Amino acid sequence: MSAPIDEVDAPQVKVGMSACVSLDAFAEKRCSGTVSRIAPYVLEKEKQARTVEVEVKLRNKHETTSRY
Repeated sequence: MSAPIDEVDAPQVKVGMSACVSLDAFAEKRCSGTVSRIAPYVLEKEKQARTVEVEVKLRNKHETTSRY
């Protein structure tokens, strides 16, 4: 999966790092994965929103855990 993160948070994210993914549509569930790619550029969609695209490879798309 691919998602934007805030530019100021990007230096703390590394390829191979564990990730926990949650989606608004399934707020009570989350999936584990690994950061597989960090874009080498910053996107500027709005004047105040500068983001970096990060890709996470989910370990098992059928495995989700409850948030609580």
